Amino acid sequence: MQCLSVYKASDFHIVDGVNLGDSLSFAEDLILDDTYMLAANAGLHKLSIAPTDAGLRIDVKGNQGDASNQLFVDCCLTLMSQNGQTVEAIVLVEVNSENLAVSIYLLPFAPFKAKTKYVLIKIDRETAETKLSRLAYVSFAKGTRITLPTGEMKPIEELKAGDQLLTRDAGLQKIRWIGHSTMRATGAQAPVLIKAGVLQNENDLVLSRDHRLYVYQQDDLLGTVRAESLVRAQHLVDGKNVIWLDIGYIDYYQLLFDQHHIIYAEGIAAESLLFDHRTQPSLRNDGVEGLGLHKAIYPADMEISATTQEGNGVLNSIQKAWRCK
Repeated sequence: MQCLSVYKASDFHIVDGVNLGDSLSFAEDLILDDTYMLAANAGLHKLSIAPTDAGLRIDVKGNQGDASNQLFVDCCLTLMSQNGQTVEAIVLVEVNSENLAVSIYLLPFAPFKAKTKYVLIKIDRETAETKLSRLAYVSFAKGTRITLPTGEMKPIEELKAGDQLLTRDAGLQKIRWIGHSTMRATGAQAPVLIKAGVLQNENDLVLSRDHRLYVYQQDDLLGTVRAESLVRAQHLVDGKNVIWLDIGYIDYYQLLFDQHHIIYAEGIAAESLLFDHRTQPSLRNDGVEGLGLHKAIYPADMEISATTQEGNGVLNSIQKAWRCK
C-alpha cells in the first residue's frame, strides 16, 4: 500500500485559454498554453493505492475513491507558474467496474501555490508510469552510512553493485543494483529526518517518507501483539526529534538485492528496495533484468499505524520498547 497526496481535478480550473472554465481532464482533452489555477479552498487529499497483477487499485486506507475501483496513470504534465517556475504532476484516473471514469486526480511533485496561474507547457504520456513508479522507491539520502560485514559503516554513495552488506535475516548479501536520483524534497514529497540519537542512530538519518524501519520489542508496548514490526518513517514525525526536511531537492540512493532484505543504516534496521508491481516499470527502464518480483520481508499487516493502540505517538512507544530490550 502507498498513500499519495493528490488534488481533485475539479479543484484545478482553466482561467485563461481555449477550455476556459473547464477543470482538469484526460490528456486527450488537454490543450497546451491553457492556464490553470487552484480553487481557493482546494486542499490535498489522501489517495491510497495498492498494486495487483491487474494494475493499481484504490485501497481502503485513503480518504478518496472507491476501494473496488482501479486506478490508471494517464499522463505527466509540466506547468509553468507566472514566476517562471515549473511544476510536474501526474494525472490519475479512477475507473469503476463498468470501465467508466468516475474521478480524476492530480498528483503534484511540488506544491502548487494558491492564487497563482500555471500554464500547461507539456503533456507526456510516455514517462508518467515510470515517474509514478519512482515515488514508490524506498531511498536513503546521500551520505547515509550503511553497515558492512566487518561492522564498518560506509557512505552509500561509495558502495557499488556486487559489494556485500550485512542483512538481518539472511547474513551477507550482494548488492544487485544501486539507484541514484535527484528528487523533489518539498511539500508532499519532503523526506524525513531522524535526528542523531533519537533511535540509537549515531548520525542524522534522512529517508524517503514511506521507507520502513524494523522494530523489535520484548514487551508489547506498541500494542501490536507481535515482537517484530515495521514502521514507515513518516509515522515517526513528531515535529521535534523526527521532522519533515523541506529542502527543495535531495540526492537519493536505493539499494536492490535479489530478495527483499533488512539492512542497517546509521545503525538502524531498515528495508531495502522492494521489486514489486509499483517499482517494476522504472527498474526495468533502468536496466534491472532477470529479477522475479520480491516477496516483502514482512507483510503489510505487520506495519505499525500512525498511533499505538493506547493513542501514544509511535516514536515515543518505540523508544520505550527499545529501552526495555
